[in-house]
Amino acid sequence: MDVPLQVSFPDIEKPQNADELISKHVSKLEEVCDHITSCRITVEMPNKHKESGHLFRIRLDIHVPPGHEIVATNHP
Repeated sequence: MDVPLQVSFPDIEKPQNADELISKHVSKLEEVCDHITSCRITVEMPNKHKESGHLFRIRLDIHVPPGHEIVATNHP
């Protein structure tokens, strides 16, 4: 990757093993697509209610040449 991985956790406390887990998955992604120029990951908790089981919403913004952007999200 040309730009360092950017990970943000808006409005939530970052879990202890988050960096290790995210780096592991990004490494797998780079094996599949070796020409990724940048990757931004946002981890949010849309519902902070105890009944919801702390489901996270994750958004990936990946840039690949020649200027394309790939966006992937999950909605728990």
